[in-house]
Amino acid sequence: MKNLDDVKETSISELLDYLCEEKVEEKKPTISVTEDTLEEFLNGDYAQQVKAVQFLVNSNLRNYIDILEMFFTKENCHPMLLSDVLEACIDQQIMHEFKINKNGYEMYFIPHYLEMPNDQDGVQEALEYLSQWFKTKEPIFYQMCEEMLLQEAYLQLPLMWEEGDGLEVALSIAKYVYQSWDRMNEFDLLCEKEDVKGIKLLDLMVETIEFE
Repeated sequence: MKNLDDVKETSISELLDYLCEEKVEEKKPTISVTEDTLEEFLNGDYAQQVKAVQFLVNSNLRNYIDILEMFFTKENCHPMLLSDVLEACIDQQIMHEFKINKNGYEMYFIPHYLEMPNDQDGVQEALEYLSQWFKTKEPIFYQMCEEMLLQEAYLQLPLMWEEGDGLEVALSIAKYVYQSWDRMNEFDLLCEKEDVKGIKLLDLMVETIEFE
C-alpha cells in the first residue's frame, strides 16, 4: 500500500508528464486567395470576402473587370466591403461602366467620374455646418460627427453628395451622434436655433449595417 508521500509523488509525476506531453493538433490547411480562388472567396462567408477584398484592393483592378462586375451585383455583400472596393476603383480611375444594386435600386456608374468623399462639395458643406455648430464648443463631439460623416459618405458610394446637400447631411449626422450620446433634446434645440424644424433628414446607412 502506497503512503501519502508516494501518492503525491506519483500524481505530480503524472501531471508533469501530461503537461510536457507534446500535443499535435490537426490543423486545417490555410487556403490563400489567388486568381483561381478569388471568385470562390467573394461568394463565401464574411471572413472569406474580407480576404478577397484585400486581394482586390491591392491588385491592378483593370485585370479583374469581370470579377468586379460580379461583385457589384452581389446581394449579400457587406456595405463596408463594397465601399472598400469602390474606393479602390475610384483611386485607380477605372474607366468602365458597372451596374450595382444599392439599397434596392439598380444604377450604373463609372469609377473614373466619381469623387472621393473628402472631395465632394456636399461633404465639404456638411463639414462647415458641423464645424460652425460644434468644433469650438464641443471638439470631441465634432470629431465624432466628422468621423461619422466620412464613414457615411463612403458607404453611400457610388452616390455622391453635391452642393446644396450640406445642411441636410450635417443635420442627419448630428442627429445620429446626438442619439448615440442620448442627448436628443439638444438636437431639437439645434433645429430650433437653425430654423430647420421639420426638415426631411437622410436615412443613414451607418444606422442599419452590422459591423462584423
